Amino acid sequence: MALREVFERFDVDKSGRVTPDELMKLGAARRQLGQKTGVWTKVQNDKLLRTLDTDNDGACSCLEFAVSFAERLPTEAVEFRATLRQFHEVASEVAKNRDEKAVCAPVSAVGENQKIRSLQAQLLDSAKTQSSLEIKIGKIEKEKFALTKEMEAIRVSNDSASGLRILNKELQEAKKNLAAALKENRQLEAEHVSPAGETGRGGGQTGRGQSNVDKLEAELEATRAELKQARASDSDRSLRNQVEALQRQLASSKAGSDEVVRDALRDSRAEIFELKSELERKDAALSKMKEQMGALEQVMSPSE
Repeated sequence: MALREVFERFDVDKSGRVTPDELMKLGAARRQLGQKTGVWTKVQNDKLLRTLDTDNDGACSCLEFAVSFAERLPTEAVEFRATLRQFHEVASEVAKNRDEKAVCAPVSAVGENQKIRSLQAQLLDSAKTQSSLEIKIGKIEKEKFALTKEMEAIRVSNDSASGLRILNKELQEAKKNLAAALKENRQLEAEHVSPAGETGRGGGQTGRGQSNVDKLEAELEATRAELKQARASDSDRSLRNQVEALQRQLASSKAGSDEVVRDALRDSRAEIFELKSELERKDAALSKMKEQMGALEQVMSPSE
C-alpha cells in the first residue's frame, strides 16, 4: 500500500503511468533536496526507466513500480520507512515546482486564452460568412433558372407567333384562290349546261366524242393526282397552278360531249369541296393556335 501511494504521488499528471519526463523531474528533485549527490542525467534516467519498464511500453506502470522498488528498497523497517519519506518529499518538491511555474506565467496563459478565443470568434465569423454566401449563391441559381425558363418561353412564343403569321398568310391566299376557282367553275357550268335536245350529235361525231371523252378522263385523272400531291405538300402556289390547269382542261372540253363536261364539273365540285374542308381544318388549327398564344401572353404579362 505504501509503494502504491508513492507511485500515485510520482504520477504527477495522473495518467496512471510515470513517464520519462516525470522520472527526470523526480531524479533532479532528489539531488535538489540533497538526498543524492551529483547531477541526474538523461542517460541515468533512461537506464532507470529501462529497469522499471518491464513491458517496454515507454513508461512505468504501478505494478512495475511496486515490483521493482520492492526488490530495490531496504528490507529493514526503519530504513524502508525513511526511504518512503524521502520519496514523498521528492514528490512534494516536484509538485511545488510545478505550482510555482503555473503562478509565474498567469499573464502568458491569459494571453494564450485570449488568442484562442479570438481565433474561435474568427472561425465562427468565417462559418457565418460562408453560410451567408451559400444562401446567396442558392438564390442566384434559382434566379438564373427562372430567367432561363422565361427566356425559353419568350423564344417559344416568338417562334409560335412567327409560325402563326405564316399560316395565316397562307390561309388567306388559299381562300382567295378558292374563291376565284369557285367563280370560274360557276361560269363554266353556265356555259356548258345545254338543253337536252342539243346533246344529240351526228353519228360521225360519236367516235370522235368518245375519243375526246377518254382523253379528257385521262387528263382529269392526272389532274386529280396532281391535286392530291399539292395538298400533301401544303403549297398554295401549286394548288393555284392545279386549279388553273383544271380550268384550261374544262375550257378545252367545250368541243366534246356535254355528259363528259358534266362529269368533269362534278369532279371539280368534289375537289373544291375537299379544298374547302382542308381550309376549314386549317382555320380550326389557326384558331386553336391563337387561343394558345393568348393564354401564353397572359402568363408572360407582368402582374400589376
